[in-house]
Amino acid sequence: MAINYNELSKKYAQVVVKTWEDNKFKENLLQSPTKILAEEGIDLPDDTQLELVEGGTTQSYDSKSKKLILPLPYKPTNSVDMMSLESSKKYELAACCCCCCF
Repeated sequence: MAINYNELSKKYAQVVVKTWEDNKFKENLLQSPTKILAEEGIDLPDDTQLELVEGGTTQSYDSKSKKLILPLPYKPTNSVDMMSLESSKKYELAACCCCCCF
């Protein structure tokens, strides 16, 4: 199974926003990322090593080691970013306002 980055980015952006709104969800995601992402509709190949980087801003994938590193950015604090977040929620867009989700 190959990773579909377009689908991954849309769904993962929604996961990131959910972590900003629900601390328990964020804790669960950090403890069991593969399991929680699967529950959110993000299925990764079984041989993919996953690492979440809290506060990170860039993603990477090493095809040789099959390691996927995903950022888990901090919640935006300035008004421009918060407006982007509210717009994304209002229109149900799968866009992360911090430009880190691919």
